[in-house]
Amino acid sequence: MPEPLNPPRWKPAAGRLRGPCLGLPLGGPGRGAPLGNVTRLGTMWDTIGGDVGQDEQTKRVWDKEREAERKRVYRQALAAEQAAQQELEEQSIRDFWGFTSSETRSKAERDAAAKRMTKNRPSLTLDSYVQETLQGARLEGERRGESGELLQDRLKRAETYARWRWAGVQDGSVASL
Repeated sequence: MPEPLNPPRWKPAAGRLRGPCLGLPLGGPGRGAPLGNVTRLGTMWDTIGGDVGQDEQTKRVWDKEREAERKRVYRQALAAEQAAQQELEEQSIRDFWGFTSSETRSKAERDAAAKRMTKNRPSLTLDSYVQETLQGARLEGERRGESGELLQDRLKRAETYARWRWAGVQDGSVASL
């Protein structure tokens, strides 16, 4: 049975004679095997050389690259689908509450407007947020008449909470400070 024109990449090359390039019969064109008699296309497996172990290793690398590309394309498609679904949900909310006639901007235009509005807000850093939290905790402790170890415990808990909440806002698990 003749070999197929395009053998699969994963087919081991063991037992086949390899030509110098592109699957040409040994000897090449003009040496007893003219180019017109080539019956199959060459593959990477015909030119790699070495033992089957190298071929299998190369196959694994190609498979990993192909799988990574497939996942990347899938994730992009999923993100686009989710964005479209979110836009539909937002539009249905605007329709329900009667904002459709006044809201003609696209999502990108609304996002740009929101960014402009929040751009001028004074930025809050982790240290300033922790200091504000500690100040509030100190005032609350004094209002309750706490002092010494009890007040220090309150301040320690407040600082731990402020740092946890700041990290949560940064990673998106907490909505706001």
